[in-house]
Amino acid sequence: DGGGGGWKLASEAAGVRTEWRPTDEGAAFWIRLGGELRGASLTHALSVAYEADLWRNWIPLCSAAEVVAAPEPLERITYCQFDLPMLRRGLLLHWSLSDQLLERQSLLLLGASVPEGADARLPAAAAGVALAEAAAIKVLVQPLSRSSARIDWVMQVDLKASSALPQAIVSMVTNKIGGSVLALLLREAQKVAKEAAREAATAAGDERGPPSKAALEASVYLRRLEAKPEVYAGMEQLTETYFECIGHDSAED
Repeated sequence: DGGGGGWKLASEAAGVRTEWRPTDEGAAFWIRLGGELRGASLTHALSVAYEADLWRNWIPLCSAAEVVAAPEPLERITYCQFDLPMLRRGLLLHWSLSDQLLERQSLLLLGASVPEGADARLPAAAAGVALAEAAAIKVLVQPLSRSSARIDWVMQVDLKASSALPQAIVSMVTNKIGGSVLALLLREAQKVAKEAAREAATAAGDERGPPSKAALEASVYLRRLEAKPEVYAGMEQLTETYFECIGHDSAED
């Protein structure tokens, strides 16, 4: 049991707790996730979440992903597609990140499906694919140190199925996609942090030998960090100002 409010425990693995509960309407249901980022900065985690065209490299069952529009540096419209057993669904999502670090000691990522009729094109990959709907996506990020943070995520998902979903599909979405996305995002962020340290050591002459496959994959994010200072340098400055104001040191909790 996941506690009060009708939440049911789906899984607790890799440091991530995943819960779900049904809604009173059709095949929609809620997913709630919670976990901790450790061994990587928020900027490293942001790069993994922000670079949507790389999602299919690490998100389970994701067969297509791309950025449709980017109205502002920390606002994006993305398309992603999931190939579930006997059920393929796309998601056209609008995301925005709000800085509440000094006021509420947190960052708040908000998201929701783009409404029908809105001025947002669907990519070619979406042709013939039914769209699922995600509503009330809220991701609360609370920094604990320069290399750790608490992340809590809640969202409502409607796969737009014609009938009640089998429990196996609900479990797959909550665990294989929902819980795994957060756990793998945290792991990918750690890879990026490790590769940043490796590159720094190489530059200082302390690292020898060719980079591993994981290092090469992580280095893609580091090149994006360098290419988009309007996004990533801004995040670095936000978090640095925050820790200077609250007096945390740089050691991991």
